[in-house]
Amino acid sequence: MNKTKKILIAVIFIASIGFLFWGINFLKGLKVFSDNTLVYVDYNEAYELNTNSPVLLNGLTIGKVNNIQFIPNSYRVRVELLIDENYKIPKDSKAFISSGALLEGKVIKIVPGNSEEYIKDKDFLIGEVDPSMTDVISAELLPLKEKIMSLVTSIDSVVSIIQNIANPEMQRNLTLTIENIKNTTTNLNKSMAHIESISQNIQENNKKINNIISNINDISDTIKNSDLNLVINNLNQDIIELQKIINSVNAQAGTLGKLIYNDSLYNYLNSSSQNLNLLLEDLRKNPKRYINLSLISFGSNSKENKNK
Repeated sequence: MNKTKKILIAVIFIASIGFLFWGINFLKGLKVFSDNTLVYVDYNEAYELNTNSPVLLNGLTIGKVNNIQFIPNSYRVRVELLIDENYKIPKDSKAFISSGALLEGKVIKIVPGNSEEYIKDKDFLIGEVDPSMTDVISAELLPLKEKIMSLVTSIDSVVSIIQNIANPEMQRNLTLTIENIKNTTTNLNKSMAHIESISQNIQENNKKINNIISNINDISDTIKNSDLNLVINNLNQDIIELQKIINSVNAQAGTLGKLIYNDSLYNYLNSSSQNLNLLLEDLRKNPKRYINLSLISFGSNSKENKNK
């Protein structure tokens, strides 16, 4: 490759870079070969403003953001703007940070003032934020604010719980609760052990249980096959007869009815009992009277037997 070709390649490469730089700035609406005026604007914060963000005047791109730097002493942000010198901007104009198109990001909008003097190189413009931009920022910060408030509430709850736990009475209650949980767990384990024992016993006596169920089935079949209706009918007849007897007694008919409802038999038995008591009392007091009669009677009977 000779020297001429190398020079040609270098020229083409440099031209390509220059053309690319011009094309990018042309798409942004910037004039590459025109002179620009350097202007400074101070803001409280950058609001996600980037270098190369467009500078707009009535919707037209008249420049770009050249640099963004932090001011240590005032804790503010200084933005350098490159504005096409063909546009005359009054000195009292304001540079608003605003939201651009959907994919454009943040832009700076110049609102012209009323001054008859125009900005010069390294002059300062008044920096402000578009009110609509503030609303957007508030809307973006609202979810974060809600999360922070929720976090603060959670922290307050945790602190309250910690303070309650630090309370001696709360500690005692917590200790009792833990002890009750332990006791409940122990009782539950015992119950599970009993259940396992019962289950094991059922498994071991499964054959006996099956025999019992079989016997019950046999008894059921026996009852089913027996003449149960005849037994029930006979029982009903007996109940009817018993009801007749009860009705007869209630009607004071027959001996049993009179015995239950008539007082004469009771009075007679009571009188007989009294006479018997008198007889026994007299026998106790005068035993000779009854014994002598018995001997005399016995003697007379003996004589009569001898005569015979």
